[in-house]
Amino acid sequence: MFFHYPYDDELYKDYESTFMFANAIKVSPILQSMPENQTQYQSYFPQGKWVSLSNLSDIVDCTAGGKYVNLTVGPIINSHLKEGAIIPY
Repeated sequence: MFFHYPYDDELYKDYESTFMFANAIKVSPILQSMPENQTQYQSYFPQGKWVSLSNLSDIVDCTAGGKYVNLTVGPIINSHLKEGAIIPY
């Protein structure tokens, strides 16, 4: 992520927990075991708008600057499309 957003210092703190795919998709996997009752986890989103690929009406708006967002734990890995990017779907 920090290669795509080199001026965002927050991306250097926990760089192993998320990554970009094809310069368009931010993937936020769960890399550690979580308690069964935990239904959300946090992921950092850099500045911009991000659309969830599993629910296209779910938009993460970080236009004012990067922020941590609570993501829901589910059977599908959370992935978000970067604003302005186009992928065949």
